[in-house]
Amino acid sequence: MRALATLLLSLALFLPGCSGRDNYLTNRVADFSDIIRVQFMAGAGVGAKVEATRLLQLGFVYTHNNFAWGWANRRLGAWRESIRSWGLIVGHYSEEVGPPMDYYSGDYGWTFGENGVGFQTATGGLDLDLLTFRGTAMLFLGADLEVRLGEVIDFIAGIFQFDPAADDRDYENMRRREAIEAKADDADFNDDGSDDSDATEHESGDSDATEHESEKAPDKDSA
Repeated sequence: MRALATLLLSLALFLPGCSGRDNYLTNRVADFSDIIRVQFMAGAGVGAKVEATRLLQLGFVYTHNNFAWGWANRRLGAWRESIRSWGLIVGHYSEEVGPPMDYYSGDYGWTFGENGVGFQTATGGLDLDLLTFRGTAMLFLGADLEVRLGEVIDFIAGIFQFDPAADDRDYENMRRREAIEAKADDADFNDDGSDDSDATEHESGDSDATEHESEKAPDKDSA
């Protein structure tokens, strides 16, 4: 127990020095949120499938342009999707996902074609994604759950400032850039506003001069 307390104290003192505290905590929360992907579906679709890692798959799922809601890729949202997925020990998963999602899981699995037999990793994914367990059930209404053990590894490694998934971000600098851009936009807006006011004053001055001249004209005629 004393050794564990010493380790935790050392981490508490060491980690903020390696990275900004805000960055560190935000990235750890984000890594933790990556462990689970879950969605609920409604629409034209049928099937049931389980996956023990991406390498071993059993079942099939077919959906067409159905509605989906859930948590994926650090985002909670709703989207449309079509899924073609099959598995008989070997298997393959493919998807078509609409905005605001760029992808949900990405395409992955065994491929058979002119180039021979091979395994396709998930779109935008890393080898850590292979360690994902998944279950899907769909009959017009359905649910899909992924437990991503690779992201568990990434979360634990992140505690010690390692990033095997290469997904940590510098949130502090991102916020600084956003603040600078916001100030620049405000400055541009104020400059434009002052220019407009000067132009308005100039126009009002011209109109006053015109009125003054028009007032003098009758005096000359009467003379």
